[in-house]
Amino acid sequence: MATKVETHDKVPTVAFVGAGLLILTSALFPRIADPADYAGVLDLLVDNAARTRLVVLVVPVGIWALAAGVASLQGRVESRPAASWLRVGLCGVVIGAAAVTVQFALASAALADRVAGGSDGTALWAGATYVRSLAMLILWAGLAAVGHAVFLDRLAARWLGFVLIPVAVAMVIVSAAPIVEGPTARAQLASGGLAALTAVWSVAFGVSLARR
Repeated sequence: MATKVETHDKVPTVAFVGAGLLILTSALFPRIADPADYAGVLDLLVDNAARTRLVVLVVPVGIWALAAGVASLQGRVESRPAASWLRVGLCGVVIGAAAVTVQFALASAALADRVAGGSDGTALWAGATYVRSLAMLILWAGLAAVGHAVFLDRLAARWLGFVLIPVAVAMVIVSAAPIVEGPTARAQLASGGLAALTAVWSVAFGVSLARR
């Protein structure tokens, strides 16, 4: 029985640390000066096929690991307000993870079309770009709620909850802009930086949970 309890206690740590490390691989995704040039983006990704495939396969797994980590926190919070915020956060993270999965499926289809030469794949890539912005908005809105729950309940070091909130809110704002005005290099750079910060936070949070 003791072994089962110890294994259960390690689930959040493994999930959050693993999620952070996997999400960090998004830094390998090839970047282009004008992300609105869908044909140019696809050509760049095809030219860097190995890196592209790695990110397309690994990042969604990292996002779902993050969702699993948040889900594993259910029942660990003690205060009702924190539990409510955590439920809201879990809902947002799960919906965001599902949207990310759809985004990468569309991206993979666009790349396959580009390679096969059946079509240029730009319509599918445009859809993937829109879904990405929507996914990031929902996912990080959920993470903002998770950060508030951590801050209220002190599941781990309280400052980790405090830090996550502005990072998540900033990502929501950055993700909303491309939905209105289309993808820009500035939004791409900002979202990449905020995603990296969130990945580092996830690792730190997992380590903090282990120490508790």
